[in-house]
Amino acid sequence: MVASSRLPTGQISYHYHDSQAFLFDDLPPYEKPWDGHDKEKVHSRLIALGYWISTLNEARDRSWLQGNSPGAFDPTASIIANSFRVSPNIGMA
Repeated sequence: MVASSRLPTGQISYHYHDSQAFLFDDLPPYEKPWDGHDKEKVHSRLIALGYWISTLNEARDRSWLQGNSPGAFDPTASIIANSFRVSPNIGMA
């Protein structure tokens, strides 16, 4: 089984043993085609996501310092919460 996600920095996926499939029961299927990423590309996309989130958090903090509500600017929450999907194991490396 493969858990896949489309992040702002690109697609990532991880393989899981079928015995762990129950962990992903509540996720909808991931229906986009595999973009050819490998382990190194996944890792670089995750690192880039960290930088991206850091930049957004700095913008959120600046917004809060300017008097806006702390929850008024939090685009990362919905991106992370809604990004993971499950697809059948299609032999990706």
